[in-house]
Amino acid sequence: MDIGCGVEMNCCKAILTQFPDVRTLVAVDKQSTVFQQAHFRDRRINSCVGNILERDSLKMYEGKMNKIISTNTFHHIDDKEMAFRNVYHLLKPGGEAGFFVVNSWMYKFLTAMSELPKYSAILKGTLPENLYQPDHGSQYYKEMLEKIGFKDVRAFEEKKRFRFPTDECFKGENRIITR
Repeated sequence: MDIGCGVEMNCCKAILTQFPDVRTLVAVDKQSTVFQQAHFRDRRINSCVGNILERDSLKMYEGKMNKIISTNTFHHIDDKEMAFRNVYHLLKPGGEAGFFVVNSWMYKFLTAMSELPKYSAILKGTLPENLYQPDHGSQYYKEMLEKIGFKDVRAFEEKKRFRFPTDECFKGENRIITR
C-alpha cells in the first residue's frame, strides 16, 4: 500500500519496477482527482480514495496489508500519531511499514515571514500551527511508533541541502511576489 500516492505515482512505479512479482498494489490518496489525472497506470494497481486520518475510509484493508509505505505525505498531516495508529491497524501481524517524513525548512521560513507585518495578512490562516515541531526528531518518532505497537523501529534523521542550479530555478512558480 502506498499512502498519499499522488498524481505522479512515483512510489508505485518504483515498487512495480523493482519488484515485478508484486501481484497487487493499493494506491491511496484522499483526492479522487489524483486517480483521474494519474500519470501512471498498471493493472496491478488498485486505486483507493481514502484519508489515513479517517480509519473508516480504509476499513476494507484493515489487517490485510503486508507492507505500507508513505513518502512526502506525513509532513502534511497535523495529527501524525493518529495517522500512524491507522497504518498500524492496516498491517497484518508481522507486516512492515516505511515512512519518509520531511521536517521542512520552507515551513520555518513561511512561519518567520508570517511574523512580519508586511506578510502577516497574506499568510494568516494558511499555516497549521506546530506542523513541524522542533522536538519531533528521530527519537520522538521512534518512541511514538513503539508506543503504538510497532516493533523493530528504526528512525534516523538526515540533513540534505538542495542547491538550485540557477537563480531562475530558485524563483520558480511558488514564490511570494511583492510590490
